[in-house]
Amino acid sequence: MTRNIKYDVIDIDPYGSAVPFLDSAIQSIADDGLLCVTCTDMAILCASYTDTCFNKYGSIPFKGDICHEFAVRIILNAIERVASKYRKTIEPLMSCAIDFYARVFVRVRNSANLSKYSAFKSGMILRCPDCKYYEVQPLARNLGKGLNSFKIGPSPLLVSNSCKYCTGNIQVGGPIWIGAMHDMEFLKELLDSNFPEFITTSERIRGLANVCLEETTMPPLYYSLREIAHVLKSPTPPLNKVLYAIKNGGYDVFISHCLPSGIKCNAPFEFMISVFKQYVL
Repeated sequence: MTRNIKYDVIDIDPYGSAVPFLDSAIQSIADDGLLCVTCTDMAILCASYTDTCFNKYGSIPFKGDICHEFAVRIILNAIERVASKYRKTIEPLMSCAIDFYARVFVRVRNSANLSKYSAFKSGMILRCPDCKYYEVQPLARNLGKGLNSFKIGPSPLLVSNSCKYCTGNIQVGGPIWIGAMHDMEFLKELLDSNFPEFITTSERIRGLANVCLEETTMPPLYYSLREIAHVLKSPTPPLNKVLYAIKNGGYDVFISHCLPSGIKCNAPFEFMISVFKQYVL
């Protein structure tokens, strides 16, 4: 007789990719269980080997400074795809790109109803390689009529083939997870908790959690100061001045935990570029 054992916590921490272990982990975890996943193949996830990334994760990555958050979202999307196969869904609690690896913590829930919404959490990124403008393109939309009606349909295309800012040719990457990477309540509880003395990295954990907490209200991905400065053929402007100018314009802006010079904001692209030009042109 086979014992159907379910585990409250499963930690996948292999050398390289965690993809080969996701299927068995999703099947073995208990309802509302915690799944911890580490992937150390960041070179693959960051487009050094695009064919291998597609074969393992089913996603096409982008090169450049956005690649680290893109990598985390590729992993989350891969976990969600496996979960939905078994009528389960995931809720990311904290998802980070740290040093040479990605580490994600997700809650797994048994819910045939919620798993139907998996398509809405997945999307493509439409990005201009010349000016670095990008749009998040959802894969699906709800064609149902009324609040309780549900029917998945294809999502309309958000941009044309040519970039509206520089007429460059738009490139398509993904699919990736386009939902929140972190859970605000979880991060607040983490920051309020007392770490045992034997955890010597407690200050680093708190610092990372604080940055992730700021990211929870921001759209997916970020803009790199270095890349924008390269586009404008100028020195990289001071980070604090760019942040102040965007905030002064009435928008929210924070730094990314993935890149010290990466800024996550809800300002329009043209406004952000105008801020850059004030300091570099």
